[in-house]
Amino acid sequence: KLASDGTLEEEEMDMLPDLFHEDLHVLKRKYSRKLGRVVEATDLRRLTGVDGRLSKISLTDLDKTIKDTARGHAPGKSGMTPDLISMSIRPWRGWLVKLLNVISLTRINPLGWRHDLVHLVHKGGTDRTLSNYRPLKLLDVILKIYMRIHTQRMQRDWSDLDLLEETNAGFQTRRTTANAILPLRLAVEQCISRKSELALISDDLKWAFDTVPRSVIEMALRRVGVCEDLIELARDRDDWALQDTITANGRASEFKKEGDCGYIFRQAYGTGQGSSEGPPFWLVVADIVIAVAMKWQESGVRMEAGAFGEKRCESTW
Repeated sequence: KLASDGTLEEEEMDMLPDLFHEDLHVLKRKYSRKLGRVVEATDLRRLTGVDGRLSKISLTDLDKTIKDTARGHAPGKSGMTPDLISMSIRPWRGWLVKLLNVISLTRINPLGWRHDLVHLVHKGGTDRTLSNYRPLKLLDVILKIYMRIHTQRMQRDWSDLDLLEETNAGFQTRRTTANAILPLRLAVEQCISRKSELALISDDLKWAFDTVPRSVIEMALRRVGVCEDLIELARDRDDWALQDTITANGRASEFKKEGDCGYIFRQAYGTGQGSSEGPPFWLVVADIVIAVAMKWQESGVRMEAGAFGEKRCESTW
């Protein structure tokens, strides 16, 4: 639990080993070099208005997001595909804009957004082991469009305010794995040329999307100034959404006896793969991990001038 200033409550502090106390400052709201102070919700000018509430969605915002939505993808439970929405008439889109702004104001998701279809994609290995499958959610397309509008605004605000760690390259526009690999390769080549020792740690966080507690995700979002409206919207959907698995013999909810609701479940942790908010929500959790790693690293490889500027290659993500 966090106090109003972003710190842990005193009783919560007592439950943590002393080892972690030195890193608790990382959980406070981030300092923005652009602002010269810690970030507040109203500083995210695209995501929120001057009152700290979610900014309204315009017809122009909706048109652009629909245009950028990939065609030919599977629909959610409603059966409404991206192709069908792209052919929608102007009056219908105007009505949809009003509905989306009502959802932002009330922070309550429609009933149709609370039923997700889960498709298990085989990653390799034996097909009898559940861990060899990746659960992908087939969500309502309008839900994905709505959340994409807010998360794109949010990420542009983060970029403008320089809020994320410099080495955090995941799920960001104009950044790829090359942003993490290139400095690493340069550091290795430089150490080889100098005949100096180099230690490299590669840590694979398995089931990363699926195992982060929701309270940690909310804490990470508040750390970078995300308003309570968006956090409550995500919480409302996550707390009440039902997951229905697609099998070779139909949906799991159809395998039911009289009086029950079939084999459906709720996702208690993490963010579903296939959602618009999943990548940026995980991005801010990773930012905490990177901030702690950067604090405790003792010696990085200082790059030679001209090779990678004068920046230190101390950590990659």
